[in-house]
Amino acid sequence: MRELESALQQLQSLDRQRAETWREAAHDLRGTVGVITNASAILTLEAKADPTRAPISQILQRSVNSLRGLLSDLMDLARLRPSGVSSPAEFDAARMLQESADSIRPLAAERNLFLKAEGRARCR
Repeated sequence: MRELESALQQLQSLDRQRAETWREAAHDLRGTVGVITNASAILTLEAKADPTRAPISQILQRSVNSLRGLLSDLMDLARLRPSGVSSPAEFDAARMLQESADSIRPLAAERNLFLKAEGRARCR
């Protein structure tokens, strides 16, 4: 019985360490994403003066927004405990793929390439 109690305590300790590592990573990333967000906002303001930079600025803004969303998801994961997870979260793969294609399309056009994304409007 004592061995089982000891093993359970070790497992709980590892779980606390895992949760703390996730929290620290999310905190560090939040600061970095803040810097990137501010820098992209400045570049977007500067791009308004130069219309040729506008498409790249839009791609940057979409990417920063995506990064912020990923960070938010990471922070949610950091708060989860294994016993609290009952079912997988919904994930809209079609939306993610469409956003990815939309962000790459201007770069393809610059190279005289055509990028087409089609499929169901929403997946699970």
